[in-house]
Amino acid sequence: MFIHKALWLATLILSLKTGLILGTSWLSFRAIVLVASCFGGGIVLLAQIFANHRMVLARFLDQYTFVGALLAGMLLIYLGLQGREFVSEQQGAGKHRTTYFFAFLPCPFCMAALAFTVIAMAPVAGVSTAILGKKVAFLFAILVIATALAARRLTTLTKYRPRMPISC
Repeated sequence: MFIHKALWLATLILSLKTGLILGTSWLSFRAIVLVASCFGGGIVLLAQIFANHRMVLARFLDQYTFVGALLAGMLLIYLGLQGREFVSEQQGAGKHRTTYFFAFLPCPFCMAALAFTVIAMAPVAGVSTAILGKKVAFLFAILVIATALAARRLTTLTKYRPRMPISC
């Protein structure tokens, strides 16, 4: 039972973080729904692709978790350093929308970790990877959309205009 709660808690935390990022972005509601759906689909796709390689993934994660964390940290530091340039280019011709697109995406390691958790948890839960993946993806997408709408509403009510999306 604890494992099920841990999976749902991980889904909740990642969806809240992603929803806050999308809610403070320049995306329209329709784009937020599309992006959240794509992220959910990505979880299902990753889980399906790697489902048959459960043992290889476990070995890989044991060996390279530290290196992966270092690479993710370097990427996040790089994105954080780009914030100054974002503010100055914001008055430009929309270049910031493509240049900083990756700044508001959820951490790819977090998405992969969630998909790998689905792979590992499916046998424990007694369901197939596809079924658990779809449930987690649906919950993730709905929570991302709800959090993004709440963040957008809160910024509207407080008249706060974020200069750049929150980075992951």
